[in-house]
Amino acid sequence: MLFVIAADAAAVTLRVGNDAACTHATIQAAIDASIANGPDEDEILLAQNKVYAAQALVIAAPSDGEYILALVAGGATCVGGATATPTVLSGAGNGGLPILRVLNPEGDLQHYVNLLNLDLVDGGGPSTDGGAVRVEGAVTMSLIGTQVRNNTAARGGGLYLVGRGPSHGAYASLFPSHAGDPPRRSVIQSNQAIRGGGVYLDHDAHGGFNAEPIVDNRADFGGGLYIAALGEPGLYVAPDAPPQDERGLRRNRARFDGGGLYVESLLSFGVSSQGPGAHFPIVDNEAGRDGGGVFATGAGTHVNLYSVYVDGNRAGTEEAGCGGGLYAGGKAAITLNGG
Repeated sequence: MLFVIAADAAAVTLRVGNDAACTHATIQAAIDASIANGPDEDEILLAQNKVYAAQALVIAAPSDGEYILALVAGGATCVGGATATPTVLSGAGNGGLPILRVLNPEGDLQHYVNLLNLDLVDGGGPSTDGGAVRVEGAVTMSLIGTQVRNNTAARGGGLYLVGRGPSHGAYASLFPSHAGDPPRRSVIQSNQAIRGGGVYLDHDAHGGFNAEPIVDNRADFGGGLYIAALGEPGLYVAPDAPPQDERGLRRNRARFDGGGLYVESLLSFGVSSQGPGAHFPIVDNEAGRDGGGVFATGAGTHVNLYSVYVDGNRAGTEEAGCGGGLYAGGKAAITLNGG
């Protein structure tokens, strides 16, 4: 779950925008050219002299090799390099699809996609999996200074991830961008879904949220984060975490259960904060019924919370409910250790 940098002489920089220095008029055309270029660390710069509306992008590189691509906010024109000013990719008008789909459902080698200083907004629809981003198969995605806001889905209003097996997992990590001063934070905010307002992790999918916030999302179940099936513990926080008021699951809302986090049907799941002061906050979330902070259900489900700070969550705001902070039902268990 790292931002991968590889040296390769064949890598190219492609430029999308509306001036003579641009190599492509659309992002999809640049993606297709990158895939044709082969398994190199290509970069696509997105100039800000173009409006990127109705985006329904697909990255589906050949599954027989590694592939690395970065989508990066460019400057005012196609001349020059990356900038700290974000480029907006909107899904409005794309027919209810995710803004970006990254597909490697059969590959044995991991594909790496890095999103740098982008805003992904208004994607998806009520029957979509992944309002802004859908990841399938052996894919590692890094969101660096990238904000995912106001997207809609059935599962995963912001992000939906599904892997192919224990050795071919799907990964998503959030990092701040150090291109600006102060650094631009990644955030998953104000998205909505039936399950997993911010993020939905399906089988063999893993999240390295590295202290960036998942905040103000809405769902029927799992306002911030919904874990459906997982092969191994998969939510981590970096040792160099920023102050607690700048990270964690915050102010998410579930109409029914799991205001911050909903976990079901898995053997074991852990939230692990590493290093002094790296507590992961699950705070000020709200459930209409049970589990304001965390809701766990299903025989064999065991949620291990290591160095997690649970505070100010509420349950039963719409009907009779239990577990303002933590709720374990259906033979599930929650362990709070060092929090």
